[in-house]
Amino acid sequence: MRESSVSERRYVFRRNADFVKAAVPLIAYAGGLTDLQKRGGTLVGRCPLPDHEDSTPSFTVWPPNDNGPGSWWCFGCSRGTDIIDLYFHLYSCTRMWEAVVGLSLELGIELPSRSDAWHRATRRKAEYRDAAYRVLGNVLKRRLYRTLILPYVDLIVDFEEHERELDRSWREWADWWRWPSLAEDLIAGNMDAFGAISAAKVEADQAVQGVTPAESAES
Repeated sequence: MRESSVSERRYVFRRNADFVKAAVPLIAYAGGLTDLQKRGGTLVGRCPLPDHEDSTPSFTVWPPNDNGPGSWWCFGCSRGTDIIDLYFHLYSCTRMWEAVVGLSLELGIELPSRSDAWHRATRRKAEYRDAAYRVLGNVLKRRLYRTLILPYVDLIVDFEEHERELDRSWREWADWWRWPSLAEDLIAGNMDAFGAISAAKVEADQAVQGVTPAESAES
């Protein structure tokens, strides 16, 4: 996965998580899970998490303030941060994004959509990328033809047959529609693509030397 794609996904997660935390009052949500009693500047109750048998109230909620939307901590099971973390442990999620989506669905919160500017920028990036791979694909097409195909064609002694095969082979080679994809695979380090080209190069070298692949295998 490209680094830019990973960064974008992290940004989207943080954006949605912050949106949910701001939209859901922690005290109201936690109060629907357990009976909370005021104790000084906090609220305390029995831990609502299903894997914790809380015999004495150890679940503490701090109300929102200028530093954030509030937080919680269970001193009995040593867990807690925010409302997403509470949902995560409450429903035994395996990924934090599951908690973000699950909480938004449970409470009917519509997550923020992409802006028009973001969609336009994404389309431009895709167009630039596709254009770049088309150019690289054309360069790759010509270079690999000279390396992998032309040695076979040049083995033909008869001039007219040689010219016919040169024209036919180039048309078939150039018409293959996956050249941009192959260029992208090679740049990304796809070992299958490297392996296929390497194997074809060995065959081309053997053909120039007058050794067929079958003869090479027998030897």
